[in-house]
Order: sequence, then C-alpha cells, then structure tokens
Amino acid sequence: MWGENEMIIGMKHVKKLMLILPAIIPSWRFFDVIAASPRIEYRIIRKQGETATKWMPFRPTPQTLSIREMITRLIWNPWWNENLYLVSCAERVFHSQCDHAKHVIAAFVKRHALDSEPLALQTQFRILFIYREDNKIQTYEGFTSPFYDLKE
Repeated sequence: MWGENEMIIGMKHVKKLMLILPAIIPSWRFFDVIAASPRIEYRIIRKQGETATKWMPFRPTPQTLSIREMITRLIWNPWWNENLYLVSCAERVFHSQCDHAKHVIAAFVKRHALDSEPLALQTQFRILFIYREDNKIQTYEGFTSPFYDLKE
C-alpha cells in the first residue's frame, strides 16, 4: 500500500498533469458564443473636390491558395497575425469606442491606402459586422471613421 508521503507526491504529479493536459489535448470550444465577425473597409479621395471612391475591403482574404502557399503559411504568416490583431482592435472599437484601437486601425489603413494609391489625399475606414440570421448573411455598420489626411 501507499504511504502518506507517496500519496502526496502522487497528487503533485496528478496536479502537474492536469495543468499540462490542456496543452497536449486542446479544447475545441474556443468561443462561448458565435458573434458577428468584423470586417474593415476603406475608401480614398484622390483629388481635391473629388468624392470618395466606393468602399473596398481592407486586406481581403485570398479566394485560393496553392499548396506551397498553404505550407508556407503554416510556418510563417506575420500578415495573418496582424489581421487577427486588427480584428481585435475592430471589436474593441465597436464594444468600447477604444481610441487606441481606432488609431491603430487608422495607421494600418493609411499605410495601405498610400501603398495602393500614392497620390491619394485622404482615406476613411469603416467597420462592418457580418452575421447570419435566418440562413442569410447580414451586415451592419458598427463604426465609420472621419477622413484622415494622407499628406502629413
């Protein structure tokens, strides 16, 4: 039979195992609820007095990927990490009007707008939330930013 000391040592090992077990066998219950998914869109003004362009998706996900791209993304994908960060920022803007999150998104959108349209004067972004209702995809606008000058 086990003595008291062996039982204590055995319980310590069980406790350690219980701490490590979730890392070895992860839970697939990531979310308590499935909420609306945020998407960031932007538009630009190219010339003084011109109206803004139509809303364009900011960093849309590619429709297809080659096998090589999939394998590469499993190992190295900082772009996707940035996108996850931006989704978190968009959720913070919607839920708490977090100024820091607005500035982060604005900085990414401004950089992207200048990269795609070097002569653009201003840009604006909005956060759309996409959700399913009655088997139909619905969207609603959660936030629209002011226009930001790109020539600062």
